[in-house]
Amino acid sequence: YTQSFTAVSGSTLAITIPNATEIAGKWTKEIPAAVGYKLELEKELVYVFTNTAAAGHTMILPSSITSLRYLVVGAGGSGGGRHGGGGGAGGMLTNNDFKVVGRTLKITVGAGGERVISGGNAGGGKRGGDSVLVNGAIQVCAGGGGGGASQAGDPAEEPGVGGCTGGASVANKAGSGGAGAKESGVAGVNGQGGKGGDGLEYDIIGESVCYAGGGGGANNKSGDKDISHCGAGGAD
Repeated sequence: YTQSFTAVSGSTLAITIPNATEIAGKWTKEIPAAVGYKLELEKELVYVFTNTAAAGHTMILPSSITSLRYLVVGAGGSGGGRHGGGGGAGGMLTNNDFKVVGRTLKITVGAGGERVISGGNAGGGKRGGDSVLVNGAIQVCAGGGGGGASQAGDPAEEPGVGGCTGGASVANKAGSGGAGAKESGVAGVNGQGGKGGDGLEYDIIGESVCYAGGGGGANNKSGDKDISHCGAGGAD
């Protein structure tokens, strides 16, 4: 979840994020195990939350803040076992002028789908967790992505609301890529797993970055090291 504020001229912006790590400056890579980090982009403050703690995170807004921008992305699903399809991307929700209805924001970051151990009878992939922003009675929920199918025919878990579906798997062939926020994944061909579907770009951090790409499908080529890639905005 990413949040952007515009400060009122001459005012003091006081934000409380328990246990947060803050970094002022331009775009900075994520800090492992940190709750998140802060970016200062001219007159905007951008808060990025990446920690998937079940208790979530709480942010208290000053009275001067009446609106904000947000980007909420659900977690991706896991790929299926043995020549399985790629996991689907989590849902992606944005708003450039969200009117706050209370001073408290509660944020939950979804965790990625549980890994499936590969093998002859490996099952389908697991869905990713939902990412949720709550402000008063308003709840913004980006559903987790669906799991990829397995060669064994075991069903993959379906995506959450707004999440993308996982890729298919054909016995003794290769897995298809999982769907991304922008497009579906590519089918596997001749033992080569299909590429995951691309995600969508959004400029909340001051430059356009792609989010919510689908996972690549598994290969079925003995000794072939050429991997099938996820879509733009995902992670191989």
